[in-house]
Amino acid sequence: MDWVLKHSGPNSADSANDGFVRLRGLPFGCTKEEIVQFFSGLEIVPNGITLPVDPEGKITGEAFVQFVSQELAEKALGKHKERIGHRYIEVFK
Repeated sequence: MDWVLKHSGPNSADSANDGFVRLRGLPFGCTKEEIVQFFSGLEIVPNGITLPVDPEGKITGEAFVQFVSQELAEKALGKHKERIGHRYIEVFK
């Protein structure tokens, strides 16, 4: 998680080609399997989904997803504002 945060800022040297996207607005009961379904057809690296939790252990509504290539991460950005359940999901670099 620390690596993702350090390498995903606007001034980081490798943020443009690391294959990561950030999701925001996830339902609080969202699972990694639902995220895989959301990005159906786009290959995610093994163990490439991180669901941060708050100090109480609850999911924060955000996720970090690493795809096998930057090209797939760019395609993933096309899912911006699509829905998981009743929530629309924001997708960022």
